[in-house]
Amino acid sequence: MTNITKIILGLGAAGLLIWVVLFLTLNSRLNDAIVRLEMAQSRIDSSLTTLSVARSVIDSVRIDLTRFSTYIRDIQGRVEILDLSERSANSRFRSQKESIVRRLRELYKDVEATGVELPEIPIVGKER
Repeated sequence: MTNITKIILGLGAAGLLIWVVLFLTLNSRLNDAIVRLEMAQSRIDSSLTTLSVARSVIDSVRIDLTRFSTYIRDIQGRVEILDLSERSANSRFRSQKESIVRRLRELYKDVEATGVELPEIPIVGKER
């Protein structure tokens, strides 16, 4: 073997050695990256599960708020009905009261006008 062949074989062996070292180094870094990606994927899956649970809780709260809103509207309607009924009754009472007071005034005027002229009525048949 000549010197050139020995140099070429030495350079080839050194190149092969460098390539093996680089491959193993890069391979371990790739493995680390894969491990990190798998951990990130598991955290993302966990976050998705948590979000799913949170979404179901929010949906439940939304349904409860909708029911509560319906109850509130029902209560408001009932209170309005009671209020209007009370106002109507008060209005009728006031108009009837005013009518009765007017009639009483008329009767008092009639009694005052005729009360002086009434003779005394004797009570017959009752002895003491």
